[in-house]
Amino acid sequence: MVSGVYNQDMLNGNDLSYSLNYGGYSISDNRFVSWYFNGSYEFDNRYIISGSIREDLTNFFGTDPKYRHKPMWSVGGTWKVNNEKFFNIDWIDRLNVRASYGVNGNISLTDGPYLILSAGSYNPTTGGVANGISSFPNNSLRWEKTTTTNLGIDINVLNNRLGFSFDYYHKKSTDLLASDAVDPTLGVSSIRKNVGSIRNQGFEFTINGTPAKSRDFRWDVTYNLSINKNEVLEYNVSRKYPTSWAWVSPVHAAGYPMYGLFGYNFAGLDDKGQTMIYGADGEKKLASACTVDDIVYLGTAVPKTDMALTNNFSYKNWNLSFMFIAKFGHKYRKDAFQGSNINSRYVGERWQKAGDEATKIYPVLKSWNMDMFYFPFCDVNIGNASYAKLRDVTLTYNFDNSLTKLIGMSDAKVYLQARNLFRITASDCDIDPETFELNYDGGMGSSTNSGYAGLPMNPEFYIGLTFSF
Repeated sequence: MVSGVYNQDMLNGNDLSYSLNYGGYSISDNRFVSWYFNGSYEFDNRYIISGSIREDLTNFFGTDPKYRHKPMWSVGGTWKVNNEKFFNIDWIDRLNVRASYGVNGNISLTDGPYLILSAGSYNPTTGGVANGISSFPNNSLRWEKTTTTNLGIDINVLNNRLGFSFDYYHKKSTDLLASDAVDPTLGVSSIRKNVGSIRNQGFEFTINGTPAKSRDFRWDVTYNLSINKNEVLEYNVSRKYPTSWAWVSPVHAAGYPMYGLFGYNFAGLDDKGQTMIYGADGEKKLASACTVDDIVYLGTAVPKTDMALTNNFSYKNWNLSFMFIAKFGHKYRKDAFQGSNINSRYVGERWQKAGDEATKIYPVLKSWNMDMFYFPFCDVNIGNASYAKLRDVTLTYNFDNSLTKLIGMSDAKVYLQARNLFRITASDCDIDPETFELNYDGGMGSSTNSGYAGLPMNPEFYIGLTFSF
């Protein structure tokens, strides 16, 4: 077929070229040049100072010269207080004070300083290939930058039978690549720029000790605690509609933690089984009549606190270890019947007749309804995702060296291991929060859940033998 010439195949749709694969090609040009230096110095077994610096040049940076040379660096120091002459506390075996500050960066390999086009498929009618804009030109493209301040202290006492470690950190990430709202007359509503900013701060605490120790028996314990608070400082996204906030995916919004969950204050159902919410003025209204002012923050999907406890017992050739883990402070969006998804486990608890609004929370069943865009995001469907688990238990027997040497082995052991034996969750949580996933694909329809309730992590059992020669 000749390009641009009409023929009968165009009318009848018999042109086989639509089903042909015309192939394709792609070109990638990634260039990096780096210099780096690391150094450290210790004086008199009391003071340690260290530092590093590096510079990276790449064709992914903008064409503006002032963004081309931005070295990353860090400096830190340790003071071994227990080695000072004035320090004479016998029961303290180690006392170190640490501090560090540094700047590091990251760069995206999907954004560039020049206009990048993406080729579409061949169109036999026009005889050409359509092109779209994959990345807009950005002469100020630069490193995403993170400044980190860390203060720490390490203490060992009682002949190193008990140890403590404490760290405070403050991280501020700036120039993060994010979608920046622009004038829609440019052809798009946003362009990727270095405009985002996030702050993380918190502390980490570790205790390790040996509560019991003898010739044949030893008990070691390690406890870790981490608490983090993060906040989005800058993120210029235009959210003009309620569904831009309360939707299937978490939201990054300035002034709130990352992966925020937003929604509505549920006010029950009306006499037709439709979802009602409390507006910003405190009055009840149909959810379908909501505005952006009615949106409320319901929590974050990211845990604020992480904990782990490990115990290890050794007796002669036997060893028993187990670990507990826990995560607290985050929320999850429950799976719910939203009026159309008849595959929901709650479909039988829906509103069905006048008066049900006094005892039911799930809306009336319809083949298509507006509640699906609002009810799943009400606060009544937000749950506490905190949990604690026995992560694993391992029992090991180490064969005597006298026995392994007879068969030419240096060591051998057999072990039994069990994982995910039990969990503890909040009273209103009937799923395994560790396997819960939000509907990150961004889709919402008549048969779709805004929150997924995946199968729990099943108990696992293993038996194994390891040996070496």
